[in-house]
Amino acid sequence: MKLFLQKILRFSIIGFFPFLIIFYINCLWIKNHPFPELKKLNRALKSDNAVLMFGSSVNKWCAKSDTDKRSISEMLDSIFIKQQVTGISHEAYTSDIYLEFVRYVIKINKNPRIIIPINLRYFSPSWDLRPNWQFGKEKCELNGYPEWVKVKPRKEQEKLKFENHPVFHNGKKVGTVKEIFESYEKEDANTALANGFILHYLQPLIHQHRKLKALKEIVKIAEEQELEVLMYITPIDFSRAEDLKIEGFREQVLENIKIINNELASSAVEILDLSFSMESQYFGYDKIPNEHLNMFGKQLLAEKLNVQLKKEVRH
Repeated sequence: MKLFLQKILRFSIIGFFPFLIIFYINCLWIKNHPFPELKKLNRALKSDNAVLMFGSSVNKWCAKSDTDKRSISEMLDSIFIKQQVTGISHEAYTSDIYLEFVRYVIKINKNPRIIIPINLRYFSPSWDLRPNWQFGKEKCELNGYPEWVKVKPRKEQEKLKFENHPVFHNGKKVGTVKEIFESYEKEDANTALANGFILHYLQPLIHQHRKLKALKEIVKIAEEQELEVLMYITPIDFSRAEDLKIEGFREQVLENIKIINNELASSAVEILDLSFSMESQYFGYDKIPNEHLNMFGKQLLAEKLNVQLKKEVRH
């Protein structure tokens, strides 16, 4: 029996050794070949005077009519002359990957100023649960290991969970994510627009929402590491929603914001609420409402962030 166990142990070690070699080679490759946003982050962190502005497609979006194609971070960098602002953004980035970026920054012993957007739409199932917007590979690589070491849910299960997630309005189920998406093509323009507002902004926010938990963890890190973090709630096209007379729109949005503020309350992190700060003429989205701004909206947002940053300039 003893000999049998020794053989089992020997074969286990022999079998595990190639795995360790492959794992090490993969980790080495990741370290030397960072994905584009991480590469940009590493360049920015070479400066001791960096401001990192994280974001989604909102940062870079350009309306068709825009003549100024700069991102929000580039506009902010041009007017905030005390420090260099670098935008670290990608379509569909949300708080959970911002958290991994912040952990990475702390791990390499850097202490930049950080700007984190709180996009009310990323709490919606239309964004939160979308299978191809999870960034599992990038999250793993920010922690130094390949994605294949993690057990992932089956793509079919993820898709079904996403499409069949219920959508509510004023406490009543009005359909599923899939049905709302389908209504964008079937319904008239105003109905489709109203459905978009309902799906994106009127889903009741729960205290245990994973995107909110990620933001809370960022706040905790900021407190523990004395990291200067500015969070801002992104502007939404509230005036268009109210023109559509969507019942309970402002009340539900304000209730969600109240939960965010209560959960993130901290003396270490400033939260700038810009949700109702811009009228419709500053937005540049197409058919379905989102937070994409035209060049005038982006410039206005940059100016508001500039004012906030100047309140506590590092010396």
